[in-house]
Amino acid sequence: MGLVYNPIHNRKDNTMDNNKVNYGEVIARLMMILVGFIIAMLGVITFIHSGEHRILGLLISFAGVVSMFGGLPDNA
Repeated sequence: MGLVYNPIHNRKDNTMDNNKVNYGEVIARLMMILVGFIIAMLGVITFIHSGEHRILGLLISFAGVVSMFGGLPDNA
């Protein structure tokens, strides 16, 4: 039959080099999401159980949510 040109087998596959998992970044992002969730819950607890620090509880909750969204990957 002879040799047939197959572009899939004859090209250097650079796409697999970009798909390596950086476990340090994965762990750091998971920790950032978890810490953000904890901070948000502490803000809710502060808001509910405090008589005069309700604004502080809202600010702490907002900071926790922002931290959680900051830990999510940007796949744009």
